[in-house]
Amino acid sequence: PEAVRADRLAKDRPVLTFNRLPQFVQQVIGDARQNRPSIKVNPVDEQSDIETAEVFEGLIRNIEAESRATQAYITALEHSTGCGFGNWRILTEYSTDDSFEQDIRIKRITDPFAVSWDPGAREYDKSDANWCFVSEWMTKEDFEAKYPNKSPSDWEQTYKDVQLHQHWIQDDLVRVCEYWVKKP
Repeated sequence: PEAVRADRLAKDRPVLTFNRLPQFVQQVIGDARQNRPSIKVNPVDEQSDIETAEVFEGLIRNIEAESRATQAYITALEHSTGCGFGNWRILTEYSTDDSFEQDIRIKRITDPFAVSWDPGAREYDKSDANWCFVSEWMTKEDFEAKYPNKSPSDWEQTYKDVQLHQHWIQDDLVRVCEYWVKKP
């Protein structure tokens, strides 16, 4: 209690604080690991076909297995249990370098603060969001290797007097953002 804390501080005695949250987070994560989350397909109306739903469920199960989607689900659950929100992504990758065929993949996002959603989105799952940023920090050497024909913008000159530039500029790092927009 705050009164006990203030009394101990006034008497120059130690105040011990115990973080009990990790115990409960690990309990939730342990339950999720035992009961692995996965996507389930259900036919929803009289025109739906149970066999088609089973085919879709099999395709999704294959996508989850190829993607190791459980890692993405558990990482997002750890983040949402510990700090209130977690994310994972669905994207496509080319099957081979010389093919136009693409495979759907589910990938984890390791930093829950890397995703910035449209503040106008009101739905819990952000399904009504009109845009989203996914950002990551990388070294300048990694940036040049990954994007050989690009050069990072010099935001320091543009935002020199703005306090917010510290979130976008660091000495040896470059912040790369993906911008996703929903076009009606």
